[in-house]
Amino acid sequence: MWTKPAQQHGFVLPSVMLLGLLILCSGLVLQAMAWQGLSSQQRDWQRAQNADAAISAAMRRALD
Repeated sequence: MWTKPAQQHGFVLPSVMLLGLLILCSGLVLQAMAWQGLSSQQRDWQRAQNADAAISAAMRRALD
């Protein structure tokens, strides 16, 4: 007849904790990627505004 070992190690709790850690890390990676994308868009927007201002200034000087 089969008997249980004196100390039986479970696998459900460590598996669930590992899955939770994986989900948390994935969320942080996605958040970092979104932050980087937003930062890049803001830099591009600022660059475009500066270029537009320079062109507008050049046009005003040309008309004066």
